Amino acid sequence: MADVPHRWRNRCHAGGLLAERLAVALPPEVLADGLVIGVPRGGIVVAAAVAHRLGRPLLSWCARKLAAGVSPEYAIGAIAPGGVQLLHDDEARRLGLEGPALQRTINRERAELERRRSRYGDPPAEVLRHRHLIVVDDGLATGLTIEAILRSLAQLSPASLRLAVPVADGSTVDRLRPLVDELLVLRRVRWLRSVGEWYDDFRPVDDATVINLLERAHGAAVPQAEA
Repeated sequence: MADVPHRWRNRCHAGGLLAERLAVALPPEVLADGLVIGVPRGGIVVAAAVAHRLGRPLLSWCARKLAAGVSPEYAIGAIAPGGVQLLHDDEARRLGLEGPALQRTINRERAELERRRSRYGDPPAEVLRHRHLIVVDDGLATGLTIEAILRSLAQLSPASLRLAVPVADGSTVDRLRPLVDELLVLRRVRWLRSVGEWYDDFRPVDDATVINLLERAHGAAVPQAEA
């Protein structure tokens, strides 16, 4: 198994190394029957490499962060399917995002969430129910979006729920660990300011790339909903 580099060339490189670790760490039943759940957009690139290496289907599961207009990169919450809504009330008030302004933000992000779920072909809940799920993202800073996704997927009573990422903030790892059966991270960072600083190439991922990767991954059998 290859050593973990200080930085990854790109998301595909990180996904390949993550896949190597998963191939030896996952129990046989997960390798035989697991589903790889990529987090759009950037996480889909990492997840595609994992799904290819493990020979498992790749599916998308969307969430949306909630951010203040003055600080669009600073998440104060997140929403995910199943009515999941996380919100740091104190931070929202500090940034002036409350009352009607907060509701407008939630409504806007909910509309974008549904657009992406339709665009990327997120599966119906029945496809994921009672299955081994391996959630993959490109990294975790605050972890609010991935927490919303994990809480959303937990509602589906999966056979097991795992999270795998190349890099993550240490405190975020500690907070999320109770939400999953297993959390695998290649590099745990004490103070992670930005996921992008751990990649040489961390360019934005567009819809076309996500859809192309999902379509190419359909070579692995996509599961059908239980009767």
